Amino acid sequence: MEPAAPAAVSRAWLGRFLHDAQGLSGLLLVAALLLAALLAPWLTPFDPHQQYEAGLTPAGMPATPGTVIDLSAAGGPASAVMRLGADNLGRDLLTRLLFGARISLAVGLAAMATAIGIGALVGLLAGYFRGRVELLLMRLTDMMLTIPTLVLAIALASLLPKTPLQLGGGREFPREILNLFIVIGLVNWTGVARIIRGETLRQGSMEYVEAARALGCGHGRILFRHVLPNVLPTIVVLGSLTTANTILLDAGLSYLGIGTPPPYPSWGAMINDGQPYLLTAKWLILGPGLCAMAAVLGFNLLGQGLQNALDPWRRG
Repeated sequence: MEPAAPAAVSRAWLGRFLHDAQGLSGLLLVAALLLAALLAPWLTPFDPHQQYEAGLTPAGMPATPGTVIDLSAAGGPASAVMRLGADNLGRDLLTRLLFGARISLAVGLAAMATAIGIGALVGLLAGYFRGRVELLLMRLTDMMLTIPTLVLAIALASLLPKTPLQLGGGREFPREILNLFIVIGLVNWTGVARIIRGETLRQGSMEYVEAARALGCGHGRILFRHVLPNVLPTIVVLGSLTTANTILLDAGLSYLGIGTPPPYPSWGAMINDGQPYLLTAKWLILGPGLCAMAAVLGFNLLGQGLQNALDPWRRG
């Protein structure tokens, strides 16, 4: 009979999380952003790609917040309000923020999954096997850490193909969006690997691991049946914190013109488009900037709350 590994997470973690102001604030903020992204087509009558003639003033400036647009010609309501105004091409800013949340959150979560998958695997293998395996994997991690993240992301993005993906039925999907979460995931796994390695080293010195070895359990069974469940709380916390970093890097790459291609909305690209209007139309930058800040803040608070709940000893 195999020795039972110590419980990685106490059942009381949920109660601790529900009493943590930081965690609840982050959860509500993240849930609001996800809900707004999912319900975007029903929250606004505007098309995110449509350039409305009334969205620009006679002088060619973006329409101010509160501008009323007639959508009856397009089969919409007789009048609709651009609550946050229009962008530099006459498109409704609120609509593009909502649809941009879909892309930014999807890229952030997908890139997080890539980074966590690579980092957790490298950290587990290095922390468990040690010796030459640890030396090789951690020197590779150190080498990756010496390269600036943004420079490495730009280099990788420039090497990947950009031909659209064919989805069938004549539909296309921009490959740049797929490239984004691959690139961002490949440059964000190093920190995860180092933390997971340290936690795996700690778990590997526990008595239940030695007992499992004495009973003849194989490396794979010990690693994935005993060690991984006890490292999982750390992985969950890192997942939330890493999502904040991936969203921020996605906005930075889109701001530089490397991320989501036009006309698809992206918070970083919207900030870049609104930069020339900083003094005359501040809402073009404030809108996407506040959305990106809210997403990063929400995932950071959620990660901190999960850390406090899953590892209450570190809280002290």
